Amino acid sequence: MKKIPVNIISGFLGSGKTTAIVQLLHEQISNEKWAVIINEFGKISIDSLIICNSLPTFDSIFNISGGCICCSSKEYFTESLNQIVNTLDFDRIIIEPSGLGGIDMVSKIVKMNLQLYLVNTICMVDITGLENNKLQINPIYQLQIKNSDKIVLSKCDLQTDKAEENRLIELFKKKFPNKKYQKFISENDLGMDEFLEQKISSSNLDKIEKLDENYRITHFNINANIVFDMKKLSNFFNCQSEIVRAKGYLRTKTNWNLCNYTLTGFQTELCSNKESNILIVIYMKGDNTNAEKIKIEIEKTIVCQY
Repeated sequence: MKKIPVNIISGFLGSGKTTAIVQLLHEQISNEKWAVIINEFGKISIDSLIICNSLPTFDSIFNISGGCICCSSKEYFTESLNQIVNTLDFDRIIIEPSGLGGIDMVSKIVKMNLQLYLVNTICMVDITGLENNKLQINPIYQLQIKNSDKIVLSKCDLQTDKAEENRLIELFKKKFPNKKYQKFISENDLGMDEFLEQKISSSNLDKIEKLDENYRITHFNINANIVFDMKKLSNFFNCQSEIVRAKGYLRTKTNWNLCNYTLTGFQTELCSNKESNILIVIYMKGDNTNAEKIKIEIEKTIVCQY
C-alpha cells in the first residue's frame, strides 16, 4: 500500500505557520489531494477560519482544539490521522501543531502509523524576533528550532532594508549554525518542491512533553455590533508582558480586521464582515494576570455599539 507523506510545520506563536500553509495550498499540485490538521491551543480555531477565507473551496481541514497534540490532545490527533488514512483519499498530510507544542510526540505518533511516512519537519522562525530577548530565551521556541529538519525564516517581506535583512539572517546563522534555512516572502512563490522536499525526517528529538502547562487562554465571542479601537488594543497588548499571543476578527468604525499580536508586535489586515467579534488571548500563568483582568482591559478598548 502506498504510504502518505506527512509534513509537520511547527513554529512559535505567530511565526507564520498558517500563512505558509495557505501559500502551499495555493501552489499544490492540482491532481493531488491534501489534508491539513490544525491544532489550536484554544477552543476557537482562528487558523482554520483564515484558511477557509483564503481558500473557500478547500474542505479538508481537520481541527483539533483545546490543547496541544503533543500532550493533552494527542488522542484526538491519533483519531484524526486514522480518519484521514482510512478514507484512502489523500496524497499528503500537512500538520500544524500549536505554537506552544513541540514536534517530538507528533513525530512519534506519525511514525507509529505504518501507512504514513514523515518527511521534512519544518520550523517557521519570525525573522523580526531574532533580537527579542523574551522570545529568544523561551525554551519552547528553542526546542522547536533544534528539533526541526529545516528552518523557514518568515516575515522577510517586513524588512524594507536589505542590509538589515542580511544582518538578521547572519544573526540567525550565528545563533543556530547547524540549521538549514530558507527565506519566505509571503507575496512570492514559496518554492514548494524545496519546502516539502521528499526527504525522510532524521531529527534527533529531545523528549519534552506538556509544553502548554505554563500558559492559559481566554476567548471572546462578542456581538458584531460592538466596535473596537485598534490603537487602544495594540497599546494594551504591548504593555502586558504576560500576554504572548492574541488573534481574531474584530470590528472597527470603518471595517473589519484580522488582528494578530505576537511578541514582535501588533498587526491588522482588512477582512470581510463577520457574524461576531472573535478574539483569543494566550498568556503566561502568573499572579498578575488572569482571564478576568484581561477581559476588563479589553472591554476598555470598545468605543461604541451600533
